[in-house]
Amino acid sequence: MSELVRRYPWRWLLLTISLHLLFHLPFIHLPPCSIHVWRQCNTLAVARNFYEEDNNILQPRVDRRYDTDGVTGMQFPAYEWGLAQIYRISGEQYGVHRMWSLLISSLTLVLLFSFFSRYANDPLAGVLASWFLCWSPEWFYHSMNALPDILAMMCGIGALAACMQWRVQKSSGMLLLTVMMITLSGLIKIQYGIFGLVIVTILLQDFFRGIISRSMMAVWSIAGILSVTLVVSWYQYANALIEQSGLYDFVLQLRPVDGGFREALAIFRKNLISDLPELLLNYAGFVLLLPGLFVWYRTGRKRSWLIFPSFLLFVIWYVLMLGQMKVHQYYMLPLLFLAAFPMLHASRWLIAKQKSAILCSLLLLMPLLAAIRILPARWLKDDLGIPTAFANQQQLHSLIAAVPA
Repeated sequence: MSELVRRYPWRWLLLTISLHLLFHLPFIHLPPCSIHVWRQCNTLAVARNFYEEDNNILQPRVDRRYDTDGVTGMQFPAYEWGLAQIYRISGEQYGVHRMWSLLISSLTLVLLFSFFSRYANDPLAGVLASWFLCWSPEWFYHSMNALPDILAMMCGIGALAACMQWRVQKSSGMLLLTVMMITLSGLIKIQYGIFGLVIVTILLQDFFRGIISRSMMAVWSIAGILSVTLVVSWYQYANALIEQSGLYDFVLQLRPVDGGFREALAIFRKNLISDLPELLLNYAGFVLLLPGLFVWYRTGRKRSWLIFPSFLLFVIWYVLMLGQMKVHQYYMLPLLFLAAFPMLHASRWLIAKQKSAILCSLLLLMPLLAAIRILPARWLKDDLGIPTAFANQQQLHSLIAAVPA
């Protein structure tokens, strides 16, 4: 089976993306609903205001304005601004923003395939990594939602894929694309800067092996400094807009736990015991993670520790934002990329031990478990977590008509 995948990797990737779309398309016309609907609505409000009012990406506007013009600070609104440009062609419709998100999440699967295929020098690794991400219940849910995090993740993984391509071509175009993508990733959501640290680690490894010259390393260093400076400058600007407007729809600050050690421990236990195996990896993926970590540790190869600095950075950021981790599981989406490394180690170990049947069973369970976890709870039940009139187009248009412009 593994040789068949290696022979036709793009066909298997196409199968993954086709199933991804097939599971989501029946729900494409749903309004923003279910858990974190407030975040979806805020995202869509900013996009609509770009579309209907001022298209200046540096001046995002929210709806809850009081006596202001609505301009306030937020993460870099690339998702919202891009959606607004599509609205100019299609008009504002629920299906449009969901298709925009599906396009982004599908491209993420392609870019993840590209990175791991080159990193492992094995297309099977690329196919498996894309499959793992596709059936993470948390990703499965948000990959069709108005959530800027999915664009940040796409840009971060795109930067990694471009960096791997640069290692082959050594072209200035790929270097520029890498820097642009990782900068955009950090601008959209700063926690995705951990992908930048992965790039730094790759480049340092190549430098110490004599693959990259000092002059080229200097170019990368200058580009990295400019990237970090731009990201930091944006968040300073965004916080200044928030202070100026007094509109705190998007609060850009650290959010540690306020309730002390007990609350921190309770959140950590929930994330580790419930969220990680059930929402982030799904149980089949978690079964792969555990032996993968053991095999990864036992191999002891230097290349295996590529993501260790990024994992440490993620842990630091996790502690500083622990207050958000209580209910905002999508803040932990970067962990899916890091988890793919030990999961791939477990997959190779099972194949080497001629236990491919176990691996295939786990892989087939992943879409089933993702669908069971998300579809009934989020999109199939009568209570979508919003007023029923909002889900009925006729009633919704009557409400809109009754409200002054």
